[in-house]
Amino acid sequence: MRLNLTQATALTFALAIGLAVIGAIFAANAVERRTAFEIQRVLGLEGYDWAQVTPDGLRVHLAGVAPTESARFRALTLAGQIIDSDRVIDEMGVTPTKDIRAPEFSIEILRKPNGLSAIGLIPASQDRAKLLTDLDDAAEGADLTDLLETADYPLPDGWTDAVEYGVSVVAGLPRAKVSISPGLVFVESITDNERARRELSSRLRDDAPEGVSVVTQIVAPRPAITPFVLRAVREGEALRFDACSASTAGERSQILLAAREAGAEGGLNCVLGLGAPSDKWGEAAALAIETLGKIGDGSVTFTNADISLVAASDVDPALFEAETNALARALPSPYTLLATIRPAKVSKTDVANKDVPEFQVILSPEGHVRLSGPLPDDLSQQAVESYVYSRFGSEHISNRIEQSETLPDGWPLRVLTGIEALSLLNHGIVTIQPSYLELSGTTGYEEARSQVTQLFGRNLESSAVYSIDVEYLETLDPEAGKPTPQECVDRVNDILKANKITFAPSSVTIEGASVGVINKIAEAMQDCQDVPMEIAGHTDSQGREEMNLQLSQSRAEAVLNALLARRILTTNLRAKGYGETNPIADNGTEEGREANRRIEFTLLGPKPEPEAETTPETEDTAENAETEATPAPETETAETTASEEEPAPEADSSPSDVPSDEDTASDQIKPTGPGADAKLVARPSTAPASE
Repeated sequence: MRLNLTQATALTFALAIGLAVIGAIFAANAVERRTAFEIQRVLGLEGYDWAQVTPDGLRVHLAGVAPTESARFRALTLAGQIIDSDRVIDEMGVTPTKDIRAPEFSIEILRKPNGLSAIGLIPASQDRAKLLTDLDDAAEGADLTDLLETADYPLPDGWTDAVEYGVSVVAGLPRAKVSISPGLVFVESITDNERARRELSSRLRDDAPEGVSVVTQIVAPRPAITPFVLRAVREGEALRFDACSASTAGERSQILLAAREAGAEGGLNCVLGLGAPSDKWGEAAALAIETLGKIGDGSVTFTNADISLVAASDVDPALFEAETNALARALPSPYTLLATIRPAKVSKTDVANKDVPEFQVILSPEGHVRLSGPLPDDLSQQAVESYVYSRFGSEHISNRIEQSETLPDGWPLRVLTGIEALSLLNHGIVTIQPSYLELSGTTGYEEARSQVTQLFGRNLESSAVYSIDVEYLETLDPEAGKPTPQECVDRVNDILKANKITFAPSSVTIEGASVGVINKIAEAMQDCQDVPMEIAGHTDSQGREEMNLQLSQSRAEAVLNALLARRILTTNLRAKGYGETNPIADNGTEEGREANRRIEFTLLGPKPEPEAETTPETEDTAENAETEATPAPETETAETTASEEEPAPEADSSPSDVPSDEDTASDQIKPTGPGADAKLVARPSTAPASE
């Protein structure tokens, strides 16, 4: 069938349109593919291989998982630089971020006499108001500086117990830095002496709640030792210290090593203190102790830079001369040596015939004092008698003092020195002769021998010969049997747990069975009167808060006044009411309210001294693993960790103390060679000594 012209024309146009549409479609697809390819290429150049580009007409779909939100945004930006950004369809995801680790929460509390500051990061969920209230209570009226910041994370394990314990530690110390982190409390502080340091370190560890580790760095001020003394005595093959001082841990190690090589056994103590005459103290002491070990029985005594070496009377004279000359040459400046062979003892006959003057003071265990012997005149007799009365009381004094005009110079001072030394004993005897002084007896004062050594070093001439035979008995020590401060508090609270102090409703009067409870507390506090404690009053939540606070304060004061009425010193006691703020039971029940109405005793730190503040600077010492603090007076540190105290040499039965031997006068020998400026005086055994 033949098509007419109209049909042919229509068919031609239809065919042309179809071909055009098909061409347009192919052209559009080609543009889409080129656009997608270009975008994919640009993303590939950026390293974004994770992105998939899919064309959709005039639009482009971006899919895939971006590693970060910034990478996703960067991919959109690159695609928008090639085509209109409105035509870019974002179907990309982002890799889920890992949970952000919580920050390390910590608090550092610095306590000084004039204020308390707290700095650190705490969880936002913590009761900040309660924490600041507890810190304000610990500051005891001093300024509180709050520099705490918060972060919105859960409370970490061990955080609450550590914070509560750390704040309680601050409340008991007038000077301290307490660092708190989850499960750990680090305490830096300073104490008055070594005993207090040990007690505080032990108490801090013992009181820590389960799950909280405690690390302590407690320092004890070094004493100023005047004169700076050291005394080593050798008897048989054994060597002991009557007194030992060192200015550094290195010197102490040097001295103790020399002592052990010379025969010392068991625990030895050498006190770190201030006052050494030179930085060669350890070297000089080690040399002298080594020489004593070679000679045999005898003693060596350092009083500042003066050294007295006294050998037993049976020493080989040639050996004695050789070793003492060698020591004099080796001694560093400014040390000088006085070497003596102990003289033969004076016979009792010579004393009885008054050929040799002798003054004797006997102190009995019952406190009776007997004086016998010569003094030069009335004035010196009055001085000695007055001194004896001041030291021992005017009762039970037996006086057999005579007067003699033939006594040596300095006799009254020797007598007074002997009496002062005897006053450090519980009982004993001191015998004074012109060239010899002997002290013997027992004491309950652990530092007695050291104190006697220093006393003799200050008051006796360098040529004086003296011996000290003082025994420390713990049963006589008034401090040995005393409870620790924490034991005192626990003792009182144990009484209160068994029998509460009760008051009539809204009353502050102690009556009924509670009077007996007060009597028991007063009895328990007899040997705890120097322990600083707080008498804390608490109430239940019944009634108005202000009235409860006032009532608890009045009740705490009533207990304090009741103890005062029973002759308990209240200087170290403080009454404080807490009202209803510290419940220990549920106030919603009668039993809980009864438990909350209570009196408690808590331990306080020592009262701050009104002196300049001391900030310990620590310095590690390898010799004995101890830390030394160097405040304005130099301090010795006892470092305590949660595990151990420092393994330094332990104390003798009595910390080094006293001299025991002697000196006299003779020829001066000028040594030659190294250390020629040191002096040696060798003394023959001519001067008598007591029996």
